[in-house]
Amino acid sequence: MSALILSVYRDQSKHWRWTIHDSRNHKILSASSEGYRDRIDCVRNLRRITGLPFTVPRLVKIKMHQQEFSR
Repeated sequence: MSALILSVYRDQSKHWRWTIHDSRNHKILSASSEGYRDRIDCVRNLRRITGLPFTVPRLVKIKMHQQEFSR
């Protein structure tokens, strides 16, 4: 089983979105269907979808985009 890459980022409209990629082929496995005004709402939605707690298991890599820090 390959690891997953969970990405949380801001789109061009300044809304927060998330994607889940396969780390081997970088194909998108799932993505948020809407943008969120607040980052925490985006993360909460991602947690609901994945069932993952804030402390993520080792096999899952969290990739944070640089855009996130320019808030």
